[in-house]
Amino acid sequence: MANMKAGAPTKNSTSEQKTVLITEQEREHMIAEAAYYNAMHRGFQQADPERDWFLAEKQIDQQLNS
Repeated sequence: MANMKAGAPTKNSTSEQKTVLITEQEREHMIAEAAYYNAMHRGFQQADPERDWFLAEKQIDQQLNS
C-alpha cells in the first residue's frame, strides 16, 4: 500500500470537495505521534503501548476520514 486514500471526497457547506492522500508510512507516523501524546497526557502511568496505539489509530483514522 504505497498510497492510501483517507476518506472519500465529501461535500461541506461551501460545496467544496476534499480528498486526502497520504502514504501508509505517513499514517503510521501520525499514529505513533498521537499514541505518544496520549500516553504523555496521562502522565505515562499505567503503560499499555498496544492500547495507546489502537486508540491513536482510531483517532487518526477518524480525522483522516472526516
